[in-house]
Amino acid sequence: MTLMRVIFSFIIALAVVFMVPAATLDVIDTAAEEFGSFITSKVDDQEGYSISINPFLSDRSGQSLLGERIRSSLELYLALHYQKTRVLSSPEGYNHYTVTGEIMSFLSQVRLLVKIYNPDGSLAGGIKYDLEIDTELEQLLAPREENNSFQSTPDPYEPDDLPGFEVKVEEQKLSIFGRFLTPGDIDRFLFYLPLPGNIIIEAVAETDLQLLLFRGGEEIPFMAQPSRIEEHLPTGVYILEITAYDFDLETAYQLLMNLATIGDDSYEPDDTLEEATEIVSGSSQERIIAAGNYDWVEMKSALPGFYLLSAEDSDILLRLALFDNREREIINNYSYAGHEQNAIPVFLGTRRLFAMISAQDPDEAAAYKLALHNIEPIQIHPNGNKIFLKSQDDFHYLKLRILQQGIYRIRAESERYPVIIRVYNLPNMQSIEKKTDVAYPLTPGDYLIALSVSGKGGESIEISVNH
Repeated sequence: MTLMRVIFSFIIALAVVFMVPAATLDVIDTAAEEFGSFITSKVDDQEGYSISINPFLSDRSGQSLLGERIRSSLELYLALHYQKTRVLSSPEGYNHYTVTGEIMSFLSQVRLLVKIYNPDGSLAGGIKYDLEIDTELEQLLAPREENNSFQSTPDPYEPDDLPGFEVKVEEQKLSIFGRFLTPGDIDRFLFYLPLPGNIIIEAVAETDLQLLLFRGGEEIPFMAQPSRIEEHLPTGVYILEITAYDFDLETAYQLLMNLATIGDDSYEPDDTLEEATEIVSGSSQERIIAAGNYDWVEMKSALPGFYLLSAEDSDILLRLALFDNREREIINNYSYAGHEQNAIPVFLGTRRLFAMISAQDPDEAAAYKLALHNIEPIQIHPNGNKIFLKSQDDFHYLKLRILQQGIYRIRAESERYPVIIRVYNLPNMQSIEKKTDVAYPLTPGDYLIALSVSGKGGESIEISVNH
């Protein structure tokens, strides 16, 4: 009987060590609910959206049981809340949000800090939550046993200690790495900035780290910071080295490299119709389109008339779309040939009109000049008479007035190449679908005809319209 009591007492003792008290569970659940409520207020439940949570790292112990418990509870909260937004274990796709967590230890409190990063890498917001330290919380803050030695935990990015073996970081994205530093180890990363821009580099570990930043081809760092670098850098190749201040230590760490924010666009924020900036006829704006970003503008003119909105001096193809003030799309240039890609015509009158500019490839970014200037369309009549248009690199624009409803044939030819014809009604600028190759059903009113030579510039055009 005495032996049974001893065994029973031993089992109870083990249970006390490995069971988390109900009070601590309540604290973890409450923290997860606070974080989950904050995240769901920032990230909409929408098709095509996804979100992932990175490991919560402690400044005292790296990966800990407390961090794992909060992360798991938070994942469950988000999975129960979201119906359309996917909760993933790792980043995926263009519309992906990333959640990071830090556990900061103080004398009598633990601060939990959660941040949300937008798909373009910018910070969407953050929230903090403080816990009182007690015996149970101390146990959960202890480092995981398997992380006490990294000799048996290979770093998938090694070897990267020597020049030429650096880990390559993707351009204009938010990248997150989970790494290990062994005694005497140096982790090296290589990245390229295609445009001048602001970068954020942050390393979270249980010990002090040193970040050294080199320009490509140089052997002396131009910047050395503990744990975080936030700097505006010119275009170029850069090398980042990470070491522990104490070379004899080994530690796990999480590295966040935000290269998504490139250049300085003084017109930001303008990511939505409500935030659209004005562009006045006869003016231009030097702008930057970031990866996965949108630029919105409202077009203004002193007089009603025809105008051309163009995105010039860009190294990439841009998409332009015209919207009314209810965010209903009117026309776009998505299907245009390559040399036409960066311009759309617009009729500005009394109603408000907006344009959205984005990169055709969401992963690309570039500087560009946005311009709005007046155009003077040539008058053409539906009498079958031919008009000869001189060669030029841009579009040709013509005005057409229809008095009688019917099918009208619009024929346009160049010397060598097919001519692309687009017809828009006025003043709404809605595209008119042709009935056959040259036949358009038109009702009484005014129309704008836009002509361009398929894939080629510098061609003369002959055009006629007849009923």
